[in-house]
Parts: sequence; structure tokens; C-alpha cells
Amino acid sequence: MDATLLGLMAAALVVGLMSGVHCSAMCGGLVAALTRGGPGAASGLFNRQRHTLALHGGRIASYTLAGAIAGSIGGALMTPALHNLHMLFMLFANLLLIAAGLNLAGIASVTRFLEQLGMPLWRRLQPLLRRVLPLNSAPRALAAGALWGWLPCGMIYAVLPSALAAGDTWAGALVMFSFALGTLPNLLALTLLWDKLQASGALARVRLGAGLAVVALGVVGIALLGSHMMAMQHG
Repeated sequence: MDATLLGLMAAALVVGLMSGVHCSAMCGGLVAALTRGGPGAASGLFNRQRHTLALHGGRIASYTLAGAIAGSIGGALMTPALHNLHMLFMLFANLLLIAAGLNLAGIASVTRFLEQLGMPLWRRLQPLLRRVLPLNSAPRALAAGALWGWLPCGMIYAVLPSALAAGDTWAGALVMFSFALGTLPNLLALTLLWDKLQASGALARVRLGAGLAVVALGVVGIALLGSHMMAMQHG
């Protein structure tokens, strides 16, 4: 595993961790709707925990599949003759990280247009999600999570270009798998603590700090890319 891929995976993991607040804001209601009791819903602590794990397992699988698709497309486009295109992909990926950070911090909603691009697909998948409710079995929860993974999200779309820049099916899958793992602990915890954080006013401070950290990652990525291009010109 080369250093570039490790760097992309590390950045994706950090973005996933930092974007937990955004994920809870956007998906907290969906999680509650999927996991709360209702006619035919799972009963018992063990079953609820098992179904929650299956739900998030399906979501992570969809993110990983999206990364594999992006990596395959990137691999098809990246040849030695298209090195400059690879650099352009890397620049675009880091610019989108900055945009995602600004969105997360509440400074500017610059990734909203990306979410609109995924709405046509989501409109087709949403009726399927209703069909698997209630989540009274692990396979239903897994299917619901897999469908949930295609919910239009600016943070996901901001990381996908990094999977594209990875230039390989498995590398792209690993980048998005890293992002998915990063979202998991915060999404689970913040869903439970959402009301308390919102009431205390701490949520705004968490969003600002997390967003600025993601912006910093994008800026560092562009600086490293610039250094690499200068070294090639003088090499």
C-alpha cells in the first residue's frame, strides 16, 4: 500500500470523524425513524443492537461500493499520458474538502448543489426503503442501510473525488470505507446526544471546529500537491 493511498485513506477517515455532526444533523431523523419501535419492530435489547449494526453495515457497504465505482472510473482515465489529469483530480478533491469544511462549519452551504445531483436516484430508491420497514429482522435492517447509503450527502460527494483520484477499484473502495468508518462512532453517539448538544449551544462550536479542521486538510493537500508539481518541474 503506497503513501498516497494511505494519505487519502487517512484524510477520508478524519473527514468522516469530523463530519459526524453534519451526519447527525442530516441523518439523525432518518436513524430515529428506522430504529424506533412501531408495529412489528424489533423487541429486546439484543435484537435492537443487532439490527442497528446491520443497518450501519449496509450503509458502509454502499459507501464502499460507491468508492469502488469511483476508483474504477479513475483507473480507466489515469494513464502515464494523463498525469496532468490525475493532478487535476487531486486538486478538485482537495477543493471539495475545503467546500465540505465550510459547509460543516456553517460558514457557507457550498456543497448543497452536489446533493441536488443525487436527488433523482434517491427518489427512485426511497420507495424501496419504505418496503423494508419495519426493521424486524437483520436482513431488513441491512437492506435499509444499503439504501440509506445512497441518500444524497454533500460530505460523501466531497470525499468521492478522493476515491476517484486513488485510480484503482480497491483503492477507491478503501478510501470510502475509511470515510464510512469515520462517520460511524459520531453518528451513533451524536444521535443519542443530539438534543443535549443542541440545547447547550455546544453544537455550533463543535460544527465550527470540525469544519475548520476539514478546511485545513484541504489546504494542506493543495500545498503538498503544489510542492509535488514544483519538484517535477525542477527534477
